This record gives sequence, C-alpha cells and structure tokens, in this order.
Amino acid sequence: MDDFINEFESATIWGAGHQTLMFLTMMNSLDKMPYVVDDFEPKQYKYTHLSHKLVVPCEHLKQEPVDAIIIIVGWQYRSVLKRLEELDLNPKPVIALVEKATLERL
Repeated sequence: MDDFINEFESATIWGAGHQTLMFLTMMNSLDKMPYVVDDFEPKQYKYTHLSHKLVVPCEHLKQEPVDAIIIIVGWQYRSVLKRLEELDLNPKPVIALVEKATLERL
C-alpha cells in the first residue's frame, strides 16, 4: 500500500473498518493521507485510533480532493464504485481496491 500511495501527492482510504485501522498502524506514508472516507454516519468526524486520521463523508472528496483512493470495504466495493461515479470527481482520482488482502489498481 505504501508503494501505491507514494506514487501520488495525496491519497485516502475509503472504509474505516477494522482492515483499514490495521493497515493504518503499519503504513509509512500517512503524511500523504489527509483523511479517511466512510459514509457510515456514526464513524464520521471521529479520528482513527493511533493514526489520528479524521473520518469524513464521501462529499468531502469534492472539498479536499486526493490523487488516489484505496477502497477497503469488503464485499461492498460495488456500491462505493457507484458512489464515486455519482460524485463525478474532477480531476478523477486513481482507484485501487483491496480485496482478499491484495491491492488491485482499477
């Protein structure tokens, strides 16, 4: 994940679940990650443990764009891809997906 993130000026993770929290504790490129995205309201506007990244709703991507997004939401990734399409971000970030512990660039 660090290798992927280091290709860009900024990146974020979509999904503030247990996988993301684990990855954040092991990453060296946190300085390139201004926030984490999650549309589950009870997680929003709170900080992740240890890495202290603010969790924001997806609309925040329009206010503070990033160059890349890593999706870590388990089987729900299709709904995230649909939501990204609906947001119509400009410029469009590079998207990667973590599925079964493998990072795949889309």
